[in-house]
Amino acid sequence: MLKHSKQFSIILLIICLVLLLTLLSLAAYEPFKVKLTLFERFVAMTLLPAEGSYLTLKIVRDLQMELSVTEEEAKLAGLYDVVGGGTDAENWEAVPLKEIVFGDIAKKLLLML
Repeated sequence: MLKHSKQFSIILLIICLVLLLTLLSLAAYEPFKVKLTLFERFVAMTLLPAEGSYLTLKIVRDLQMELSVTEEEAKLAGLYDVVGGGTDAENWEAVPLKEIVFGDIAKKLLLML
């Protein structure tokens, strides 16, 4: 009886350690945060896929909204359309850095080049 009790205690201890490590890893999770310039945001938008699953497209749409330029930023930078397509700015650095949060799926989408 004592032998079984000891084995049971060891198994319980191992389960508790696994649960504790799992909880610690979840508590330590932080999404990837980066501060991007306006130009870097434009480049990041070009790296996003145009097709995918519903989940992928939802995340891409959210990222596009987060990365896209606001009307105020367009005025600050002096954005203008380039003949033949594209966008340029009189002063890309006039717009302050913007912190963008990339979750795990968003990171994978950007790295799928």
